[in-house]
Amino acid sequence: MRFQNAFFYASIGLAICPDGVFSFSGPTSTSSLTIKSHAHGDATALRASATGVDASIQEAPIPEPSASAASGKKSEPKRASTSEVKSKQKWRKSKPNEDNKFLVKRSKQILQMSTKKKVNLNTIHWLLDAWAKSSHPAAADYSLSLLEEGTKLHKVMPTQKTFAKVIRVLGVAGKGGDECEKFVKETMEEKYGLTSNVYTYTAILEAYTAEGTEEAVSKAEELLKMMENHETIKPNAHSYNVLICAYSNIQEAEKAEKCIVQMEEMYAKGLIDDAPSIFNYNSAISAWANSVDEGNALRAEALLKKMQDNSKGADPDVVSYNAVIDAHAKNGDGEKAEMWLRTMMESSHNSDGNPLCQPNTKTYNTVIAAYAKSTESNAAIQAEIILREMTKNSETSDSTGAVPDLFSFATLMNAWGRSLEYGKAEKVFNLYKEMLKLHKEGNKKLRPNVVVYNSILNACAYTTGDLSEQQKAMAIANLIFQELYRSPYDTPDEISFGTFFQVVQNQIPPGKTRHDIVDLIFRKCVEDGQVGQLVLDQMKVAATSEQFEVLVGVDADDAELLKLPQEWRRNVTNRNRS
Repeated sequence: MRFQNAFFYASIGLAICPDGVFSFSGPTSTSSLTIKSHAHGDATALRASATGVDASIQEAPIPEPSASAASGKKSEPKRASTSEVKSKQKWRKSKPNEDNKFLVKRSKQILQMSTKKKVNLNTIHWLLDAWAKSSHPAAADYSLSLLEEGTKLHKVMPTQKTFAKVIRVLGVAGKGGDECEKFVKETMEEKYGLTSNVYTYTAILEAYTAEGTEEAVSKAEELLKMMENHETIKPNAHSYNVLICAYSNIQEAEKAEKCIVQMEEMYAKGLIDDAPSIFNYNSAISAWANSVDEGNALRAEALLKKMQDNSKGADPDVVSYNAVIDAHAKNGDGEKAEMWLRTMMESSHNSDGNPLCQPNTKTYNTVIAAYAKSTESNAAIQAEIILREMTKNSETSDSTGAVPDLFSFATLMNAWGRSLEYGKAEKVFNLYKEMLKLHKEGNKKLRPNVVVYNSILNACAYTTGDLSEQQKAMAIANLIFQELYRSPYDTPDEISFGTFFQVVQNQIPPGKTRHDIVDLIFRKCVEDGQVGQLVLDQMKVAATSEQFEVLVGVDADDAELLKLPQEWRRNVTNRNRS
């Protein structure tokens, strides 16, 4: 049931005053937004209904938009919010960028003979491995220079292993399997006189599969078949695993499993040296977990049971079980996911059991995710039970590291948000306060980020119930948005604004209160450069057609994100950008 009375006080910077009006008076505001309340009851009682919320939060409303934004003029919004985002994220060290700078510096030292350290082939190999993981746009160029010039300058002779590493860099850089095969033939074989081996062929396989197309995967299949029929170069477990993972990426789980069968048959005949390894089985199980085919979870289970019955050493480990649990999680089957969690616990604790099956944080989190996607009426309660169990187990002396992290709490919040349980907004808010407490006590994995704040807003947006219930949801939404603005770790994003518009849409009936709040928040969203597609879509519902046209400048039916000023969406992430 939606509210039928515009009594809300806790709407993004709106706070109830003793005289019963809503007032927005942020620290940078130049004016005050005052909306007459039609709510009945004591304002103090309404304020206290937010579940014991810290008063300091309520007393720090979100800043109003700047004067230019509030005026309705389409002048360029100030870039302060961009700087704010950067300053709030300054604590995040960009390790990949730092690593890339080191790689460039070290590679140049080797190529310019400016290093005092001795350079041998292992040095070149280490750098090539690092370039393969760097995602640097010049990775391919540097790897080729290290191969051709670096080895010559430092008088070291490249081997097939060196070329395999270079091919891996080329594949990651998007050069493709055809180009890598040409490189092997013209450079490795003809120029350096080296013959291909299983490592260079496997690197080419990786280059083909990195293309991600069915045509490229077909060429990888042909290459693997050629290796199987080669007199001296036979595929190993890694070679097959490359193809299994490729099948998983193109939704061909059936072919991924057939690779396992093919390996078993060829190994039994002595045609290859490697039987299917635990990594091959785990990749095939993951292929079924990621599949959209009907019965995918049962097929994943069948492979796991095959591992359990296998006497050749491919015993399942925590990765195997987690993949099966993930298959059930993607189907929203919490009960089955929990059943496999119990199986893991029993197997790992038995005297003759498998210690490699000890559940870890990912195990518990995936079960929580399964309940979060479940349509069962008690799914959120069951998800909470799993979190409490993980917390309790993490405190025991024999704990193996299954400690709740940010994902644990955020997923549980989503479970409550999707539920129809009474009091879910308050429940999620209490989880947030628990996170803050645990983080303050030393659990660094529980530092809240924007995903957590958005999960709480989502629960508030879809809260239903009586007057008191929805009142609490609005109060909590207000407080959480303020907390996000004050957070030293993150800032509101497009989803934050879009979800808050959902709160307004679902909880505030059409009228002046809703009109003024939509106006205020949209102008703040513009100023922060967070007008993404979600915001635009929610604005079409939360605002009246006249208000939408005034704020956006075009009719709702004609509004297109990319036709709006770029400054309005300058901070929308690529993931959400249309």
